[in-house]
Amino acid sequence: WGFARVVADYEAKWELVTTHGGEWLFFTNCGAPRYHIVAVDIEAAISRARETAPGPPAYRVVVAESEHTLGGGDYAKGGHRVGDKLLLKYMNHVKDELHQHALNGSFECVVPLPELGVVSDVCSREEDSEVYFRFESFLTPPVIYRYSPQTREPPEPVLATKIAGLDTSEFMIEQLFATSKDGTRVPLFVVRAKELLFDGESGAALFAYGGFNVVKTISFDPLNLTLLQLLSRDAEACPSFW
Repeated sequence: WGFARVVADYEAKWELVTTHGGEWLFFTNCGAPRYHIVAVDIEAAISRARETAPGPPAYRVVVAESEHTLGGGDYAKGGHRVGDKLLLKYMNHVKDELHQHALNGSFECVVPLPELGVVSDVCSREEDSEVYFRFESFLTPPVIYRYSPQTREPPEPVLATKIAGLDTSEFMIEQLFATSKDGTRVPLFVVRAKELLFDGESGAALFAYGGFNVVKTISFDPLNLTLLQLLSRDAEACPSFW
């Protein structure tokens, strides 16, 4: 018995998702800047590690790199196992999506989310038939949802944050795109009253943030919602650079 150093360098991130059929499944950006799910043969990796071979272990791709970022960045975990399924979180133009795959990597479905928002705190185990996760948006405070990959029914809210007097039914979230001087399409979220007209007469509170490898994602802020309720003719716009 003893330890074997399977990953011998730190040029990429390697995070274990699960084990399956003699293989480790990793969430990694090795060979894929936007991350992918790969499988590493356990016995071969251990033998190679004992020989102190340099570089990353040999792997095969289970879920290929997408045009969208798996996990949403270097500080997020992109893959979770729920029974015999994989649940993968992607950041698609600064909003989250949950994709369901079989353990062999084949795509099965996109998990329906209630609105444009973000997913976090995904909690599941190999022996579980359900997964729990947290969801929030510009208009919805954090809610804990339960989802069954077997039934594929829309996630069910099980624990919600209650705010007295909060009524967001008159507001909406939409995603637009602005074009920068160099032609880059920048995603833009607009939170506004449903009756608001784009006639140039309404004001807007504009917030933008951009930092290297650091993203400002969707979040619920009571202050912003209070301003929207007080100034229902105006809107809040949030460009996101990622």
